Amino acid sequence: MIGGTCTMAKSDPPEDVIHRATYLYENGYEKYNLMSNNCEDFTLYCKTGLWSTDISYQGRSSQANAVHPTNRPKDENRRLGEFMLRMVTVVPRSLAKREKKDLGHREDVVKVLVEELSSFIVSLS
Repeated sequence: MIGGTCTMAKSDPPEDVIHRATYLYENGYEKYNLMSNNCEDFTLYCKTGLWSTDISYQGRSSQANAVHPTNRPKDENRRLGEFMLRMVTVVPRSLAKREKKDLGHREDVVKVLVEELSSFIVSLS
């Protein structure tokens, strides 16, 4: 599918990004969850310092959420047809979802100092 950790949000200066990453490496970064708090979420936060204030908002990258289990038909022609149909419907939907969830387009994100991130997350719940 579409890979990479990207956002339309402007990246902070390299020294800020490195400071966040180092601080979180040394002090911990929330509980890892493949679907809602993964390495892409870590990277996007380090790059921008932005965090959503919407507690129902799950996952800032949504790449992991693009994985869908499917049944594989035995007929090769049918398999190709279903694959093409899936690409025609899933790719545009995935792109629209990514744009909607992009930190650079959202209004419910705020800049959070890395030293205050844990207490900020606790205050949201």
